[in-house]
Amino acid sequence: AGLGLIKVTHSATETIVYFNGKRLDRPSTNRGIDGSQITVSDAIEDRVEIFLASSDVKVTFFGNYETLVSVPPSFKNRLCGLCGNYNGKADDDLMLPSDQSLNVSSVKGSTSAQSVASYHVFGSSWTVDGDDRLILAADDACQDPNTVPWCERKPESRKRVEDFCDAIRNSSGPFAACHRATTPDPLYRQCVLDACSQNGSFVFGCPAIRSYQRQCERLLRKTLGSTVIECSTDACGEFSPCFQGVTCTNDASLFPPYFCGSCSTGYSGQNKTGSGLQDATANRQTCTDIDECATNNG
Repeated sequence: AGLGLIKVTHSATETIVYFNGKRLDRPSTNRGIDGSQITVSDAIEDRVEIFLASSDVKVTFFGNYETLVSVPPSFKNRLCGLCGNYNGKADDDLMLPSDQSLNVSSVKGSTSAQSVASYHVFGSSWTVDGDDRLILAADDACQDPNTVPWCERKPESRKRVEDFCDAIRNSSGPFAACHRATTPDPLYRQCVLDACSQNGSFVFGCPAIRSYQRQCERLLRKTLGSTVIECSTDACGEFSPCFQGVTCTNDASLFPPYFCGSCSTGYSGQNKTGSGLQDATANRQTCTDIDECATNNG
């Protein structure tokens, strides 16, 4: 492809890219002899772009939650795998390597165990063994879905997840301007399914929200901002919810998670735990300067 072997892996904190066995610096751009190139952003943006000049194919990795593949019309009816077959029909994209099509009606529009199992079968069928495998082998990457999703056992929790994911399709929400151009329903359902399959954790619904945000930004040709939807795992760094000088800690048990420690010596106030941009900006931790003379008179 004019570039050589490219390997993209993920650590706990960043995407790591190897080009012909050498780890690439961030940021950097590396070009092949035919005009192909691989661009690695800084760790904050965490984006990797691969452009194959000979076939006009572009693959973009957004951290560890989304991959965007762009191909020219010459590939129509010539694709297979996780991205579908590019025949203009969405209903037959869940095709196994054996040319067997999964029952789409059991997958789309549902958060049932059958839906989770169908996606599991489809994704696992396209794993690739060996050092150059495209995704992890099934026993490493795919959990057994043969249980009833958590949200179906807890209706009140499902409602909480649905309210969170509804930011995608809310007619008064941040993506309302995009609804006519690209339907929000598939990614709304994906958000609910992913969160509910992981005990109602918003963390797993956020990739679907981010995906729709990227679609929206491409259509509007403008950036909506990284915190338009509260999907940051670095609430302390992005939201600054704590009083100046107070230690802020990201707590994985919350989402978005943060915990403000005790007010500094000479100040009075309470510790604070919160979730989300709106909470952080509207209810920042308050520490009041103690009047030592009045408090300790004499």
